[in-house]
Amino acid sequence: MNGLGDFLEWQKNLSTKIEKINARLLETVYCEQEELYSWARYTIEAGGKRFRPLLTILAYEIGCDRPYESILDLAAGYELIHTASLIHDDIIDNASFRRGLPTLNVKIGVNNAIVVADYLFAKAYELGSRYGPLCRRSWPMHLRS
Repeated sequence: MNGLGDFLEWQKNLSTKIEKINARLLETVYCEQEELYSWARYTIEAGGKRFRPLLTILAYEIGCDRPYESILDLAAGYELIHTASLIHDDIIDNASFRRGLPTLNVKIGVNNAIVVADYLFAKAYELGSRYGPLCRRSWPMHLRS
């Protein structure tokens, strides 16, 4: 392939990864409490570059020969932490807009926005906790418990 062809293929692969990240984020925050799910979905669907999960996946691909889907939950967890921190940041700054949309604190109030952010943190930690045994196996012997 030529340089342009390689770049276009790489760009297509990134788009596919972003689609999978977005789908995983929405799957992760789904809950039967309709309002909570609606507010979490609103925040996620507001968009973003998804830089953190992409960087996680790309770093994984450099060091591992397994499909990136095995690290998708961890990548999604990083994005949920980032998203939750943005909600808290908007509250602290009393921001009215983010990404051209009303902030969650304006839309549903500060107390409810904090609940949504805390929910996103909890879901992120749930996703990350799945990697504990895998990570411990890759640590140097003196760091293992």
